[in-house]
Amino acid sequence: MSDMELAMSLIKSIKREVQNNFSSDVDITSLKQVSSNQCTNKVQKSSLITEKTEWLTSKEAAEFLRISEGTLRNMASNGQIPYVKLGRSNRYNCHELNLMLLSKKRGSYGN
Repeated sequence: MSDMELAMSLIKSIKREVQNNFSSDVDITSLKQVSSNQCTNKVQKSSLITEKTEWLTSKEAAEFLRISEGTLRNMASNGQIPYVKLGRSNRYNCHELNLMLLSKKRGSYGN
């Protein structure tokens, strides 16, 4: 998602929040101020998320998943593991790898 798409998405969600949280008799200036503050906070939070995104090399991703680099390459080329091509090397998003692992749970947990 591009920065512009992210900003538009945030603006739409802020508009929905404002509509849900305020009555029609609220002063328009206060609505604009609240909306501006919420937008700034959400953009700052999304920037922090983007900055903290950890990208792993093939070696690091293989160690993280506890598989060999060859298995990682095979799974990536077969579409089983998401990756981004950076020059001649692959990069793996740590968060996406976690989501992939969690989506493949089997058996019962808890209880």
